[in-house]
Amino acid sequence: MVDPSTSRTLRIYPLFTLTKWEVLDSTVIVICAKTLVYIEAKLTRMKSNSYTSNALLDTVTVAIVQNDIIRASTSLIAGSIEEGMSGQSATLP
Repeated sequence: MVDPSTSRTLRIYPLFTLTKWEVLDSTVIVICAKTLVYIEAKLTRMKSNSYTSNALLDTVTVAIVQNDIIRASTSLIAGSIEEGMSGQSATLP
């Protein structure tokens, strides 16, 4: 999150802290994030122009999808290695 008047970074939300996000209109995005300070997820409302809001939403969505793909691939590879080590042949779906 950046202060528009000074371009100073106010807060960084790592991807793994985001639990939910929602677009209220073309210029307002609400994110729900857990932090070390707040154990319960905290809602933060961000307002910007529609181009920035759409870019932010696209970036978060793609990052989450890529993260899920990487996790699924890692699980598949780990399972194949374990099967191979036990003497069984591994088959990919």
